[in-house]
Amino acid sequence: MGNVSDVIEGVARSLCDSELSHTPCTSTIGNMISEMKVVSSVQAIEAILNSERVNLAWDATSLNGKHII
Repeated sequence: MGNVSDVIEGVARSLCDSELSHTPCTSTIGNMISEMKVVSSVQAIEAILNSERVNLAWDATSLNGKHII
């Protein structure tokens, strides 16, 4: 993950036409990745539970008529 700061700087330069004075250290980036995994999982579960047209598996637990693995 040591090159992630370089990528962040490159994206800022390319997309935003700006230079960053400080970028996150490797451990901070690792924490951010871990947190985003949890947030994206929660968002996916919420979307699935709010959908009427989702069936994740044939053999699953049901909750309010929706299948959950």
